[in-house]
Amino acid sequence: MNNKESSVANVDEALDFFAVHPEVFGWFDGKKADEAFRRGVLGRYAVVLTDLASVRSRLNKLSADPDSWLVDPRLEATLQKLAESEYNLNCAERVRGKVRAMSADEAKQYLVDLVVNSLDVGLAILSKE
Repeated sequence: MNNKESSVANVDEALDFFAVHPEVFGWFDGKKADEAFRRGVLGRYAVVLTDLASVRSRLNKLSADPDSWLVDPRLEATLQKLAESEYNLNCAERVRGKVRAMSADEAKQYLVDLVVNSLDVGLAILSKE
């Protein structure tokens, strides 16, 4: 709508879109925006990247325009590096505690599931041979 080439048709099209997709207005609600950020940008890393302001600040170094983050080829590597750092600083001990609290059978089943679902785990085990 701020485009010099906007027309009444463009405005009508936008209004029709908003009528069909009222959830768009929720994007301006802080909690809904944060949830969309967790789900749409952070994905699997959201469980450890809980300081959203810090993550956004780091992603602003990729580009000041958040709309470009998802198409930036550096996004995945940046998120992985942030997640690894946060995991090592604040989560690894908690995870070790959870593993120690598992029964032997539960831990074994969890490891088998990891081997089936994670190439990295499988490769690490194979490299021990």
